[in-house]
Amino acid sequence: MVQKKIDTLINESEQLKGAIAGIHVMDARTGETVYNHLENIRLHPASNMKLLSGAAALIGLGENYTFHTKLAYDGSIDKEVLNGDVYIQGQGDPTLLPDDIEAFARVIQSLGITQINGKIFVDDFHFDDVRLSPGLVWNDQPYYYGSQISALTVSPNEDYDTGTVCLTIEPADTEGKKPAIKSYPQTSYVHIQNDATTGPEMDQPLEESQLEIDRVHGTNTIILSGEIPLNGETEKIWASVWKPSLYVGTLLKEALVRKGVMTQGEVIRKEMPTSVSILEEKESIPLKEILIPFMKLSNNGHGEMFVKELGKLRRGVGSWDEGLEELMQVLKPFGIKEDLVDVRDGSGLSHATTISANVFTTFLYSIQNTDWFPTFLQTLPIAGEEERMVGGTLRERMKQFDIRAKTGTIDGVSSLSGYMTTHTGKKMIVSILLNNVHGKYDETIKDVEDEIVSILVHLIS
Repeated sequence: MVQKKIDTLINESEQLKGAIAGIHVMDARTGETVYNHLENIRLHPASNMKLLSGAAALIGLGENYTFHTKLAYDGSIDKEVLNGDVYIQGQGDPTLLPDDIEAFARVIQSLGITQINGKIFVDDFHFDDVRLSPGLVWNDQPYYYGSQISALTVSPNEDYDTGTVCLTIEPADTEGKKPAIKSYPQTSYVHIQNDATTGPEMDQPLEESQLEIDRVHGTNTIILSGEIPLNGETEKIWASVWKPSLYVGTLLKEALVRKGVMTQGEVIRKEMPTSVSILEEKESIPLKEILIPFMKLSNNGHGEMFVKELGKLRRGVGSWDEGLEELMQVLKPFGIKEDLVDVRDGSGLSHATTISANVFTTFLYSIQNTDWFPTFLQTLPIAGEEERMVGGTLRERMKQFDIRAKTGTIDGVSSLSGYMTTHTGKKMIVSILLNNVHGKYDETIKDVEDEIVSILVHLIS
């Protein structure tokens, strides 16, 4: 009955015409297959890839692992003058915030320094200097989900969207005028070109924003275009920056100026020497806490930083090549083998990564008895839970069902893999990978996933 019902849905669904559906469902207790359709075909997993990179981080780094950022100086302090340079060294912390940069500036201010006769150097050499993963789509780069990967980076808020700036847009008081824009953090590192307008009043709120952002490639010129209604609510848009480590250094320099500490010259990327004096070392929250926004909100930057940190810690090189080799090694006992997958990144944003539905279900089945599984399970979005850091990307979906699963979305791809319970209380593992979906179905393709889950919930006893 289940096989026939889902097969009919796949064959008759408008959204899946010309598309490929790889689906595998198994009993979570016995591992017995309950439903299968092209389950061994490698497909783009989108953010379902985070199931693997999150697990690899738990295994290879440990749930209490923390990341560090150091503030240091060289030279000498003569009364109120530092005759030397300031260094800020990143070691892969994805949770550094503007307030942390302000705290670094206060440390320097507390020494009585009012002038620095040197430069501010940023050290991001903990990772390599390859900023974007293989297979990343060119037009993803201006957006928060396609930000550059660096060992020294900063996020505007506790969603921890690394290497981004948050723009707050409010309509003008007159139709036709440009809306007001504020950036957080406020910084000279980005230049905002306001090409947007305030449109007429709307009778009801818009379902989607009519504002768009772009960033001129190779620069930090962010272009806002589109329209916001005269009576529209304040909108927020996150944009990525070019060269995140220099962004961090600029924020430090600007924070120092606000505190009456004058500096010279531009911010420069340079490796921190061993002879410096350490002023402060900021430690991140533990990995098990970072994994909550990573999985619940599907934070791409974290997945890539976890991969590079695996490479750095266990192989001595913070690169995608070494990190992905290590990912494959630590996940090998759970069915992740090189001949079954082609993994190119840690987030699933890459269109070169391919994995089959059967690999996901086998993996999710085999990890259930590990000591880190309770932590892993807690990170998965829970359907229908409205709190963002609980329901995550499933908070508006399948509210009547008991399902914990990772969602995934990139152009032409939608995915859902995780754990669910049927109406009779039976525990199931499901992986749904939908590929080559036509763009006109972007808004409705997840309805197909929800319908498949509904069939499983009601027909499996």
